Amino acid sequence: MFWVKILQLIITYMPSPLPSKKKGFTLIELSIVLVIIGLIIGGVLMGRDLMNAAKTRSAAAQLQQFQSIFNTFKLKYNCEAGDCPNASTFFGDYMVGTSCTSMTNGSGNGNGNGKIDDGGSSNWYCEGYNAVMSLKLANLMPSENNSEQIKGINNSFGFFYYDDVMGRSPVRNKSTLTWATSILGVAVGGAFSPMEGRMIDEKIDDGISNKGKFIGLDSAVAGSTASVPNSCSTSGVYNTNETQTCRSIFYYQ
Repeated sequence: MFWVKILQLIITYMPSPLPSKKKGFTLIELSIVLVIIGLIIGGVLMGRDLMNAAKTRSAAAQLQQFQSIFNTFKLKYNCEAGDCPNASTFFGDYMVGTSCTSMTNGSGNGNGNGKIDDGGSSNWYCEGYNAVMSLKLANLMPSENNSEQIKGINNSFGFFYYDDVMGRSPVRNKSTLTWATSILGVAVGGAFSPMEGRMIDEKIDDGISNKGKFIGLDSAVAGSTASVPNSCSTSGVYNTNETQTCRSIFYYQ
């Protein structure tokens, strides 16, 4: 009983513990956190810029590669790939387009007018498809491309024709390589952004969207083949957005 009383007295008169102090962040600690966050954001943005730069370099290299490929083919066979009037002599019966009825000089032969076009039929793709096949048969086309078209920037497709299939660029009657996506079966959809287009144009041409070898074209919206004015560039100047609103043609001749 005595010891119980003593214990009660100790507890009664024992000083209460000091209240705990809640510790907050100092200005130095907050500064360090903000610096770390800034470095992370900067690293992400820099990484994205590096990936975009690598992609546009690869795209520009593809265009230059095909210019070299077509020049090599022309030197070897003395005709434009897809347009050769005697292509079947070299490559046999290889025609892709089933409706290219005017190509009567053998399956896969072109009309020999010096440019990739429809071969005289109502189907614009005839000589363009045959260009892909003849380049593959000549061991000049990369193997990942199919029998009708090639792979373009941002997984768009590339095809060969003269000028623009929709006639929205100055007519030069020269062969081109086009990047686009298909809308209602016509290649008028956006394949890359205006920012990407400017970077590619500056690498291989003059940086002006409506002049030179590389032409940045306005694209159409899904469900329509009508182009959206100024969706890629305005008065020859590429817009500054990163939305895929551009398609292109590249004059490789």
